[in-house]
Order: sequence, then structure tokens, then C-alpha cells
Amino acid sequence: MMEGLMLCNRKTPLLGFFMLSSSVLANDSYLPVLYNLSLLYGFVSIRGNVKELNVSIENEKGQQIYELDATLSQSGCLDSLQFNDKRKRSELILRRDGRTLKGIKDWSIITISLDEKCNIVSKTESGGLEQY
Repeated sequence: MMEGLMLCNRKTPLLGFFMLSSSVLANDSYLPVLYNLSLLYGFVSIRGNVKELNVSIENEKGQQIYELDATLSQSGCLDSLQFNDKRKRSELILRRDGRTLKGIKDWSIITISLDEKCNIVSKTESGGLEQY
């Protein structure tokens, strides 16, 4: 698995990877909320029944380029997420409060509304509302 991720670090566009894998959403093997956040914010989602996720990716020089920590409920809904992309100097911190993920994205407040199945319905970030 690290070999595939290392390819991304060698200037293989991550966007191409995400574009190709976007059809996987219909497959129930990904947790929808984690998968959708990975598409929105550029990290790699994984398959399976995940309860906790701790990922640290290094480049070929051994420098950490991003880290991701997430916890999920038994039903597969995201409880917390912290994503630090050091390449972009970007950080996302989210905590679930009922059917809402609240937090900070690069020092701006972000709110993500979820439906009863924990799918993303809308996102408010930097004063703008996006509905899905």
C-alpha cells in the first residue's frame, strides 16, 4: 500500500486518483462520510468497517507530508477528524455534534450537515453554503 501512496508523492496527480475512484461511491465498502470528505479535502479514504484511523505519510526524503486522525462511531458516522496537509499548509479539524460536523478549516469556521445515515448534505465554509 505504501508503494501506491509513494507514487502519489512522485508528482502523480492525486486528483487523477480521486477522479478514477469516484465511481466507487456506489460500492458500500467505503464509509460514505469519510469517502466524501476525502474527495473534498484530498486525502486517501480506506475501505472497511473503520473505528479509528491514524495515518502519517512521508515523502521519499522521510519528511512527513500529511497526517490524518479520525474516529468513527459503531454505526460508521464520523465522530472526529483532524487532517494536516503540510504540503498545502492546510488543517481541518472536525467534531460531530448530533447530525452536524463542526470545526475549523485553516482558521475559518466550518459546519457540515449530515442526514440520518451520516451522508453529507451541506457544507458552510468561509460564509458560503454548498448543498449536495
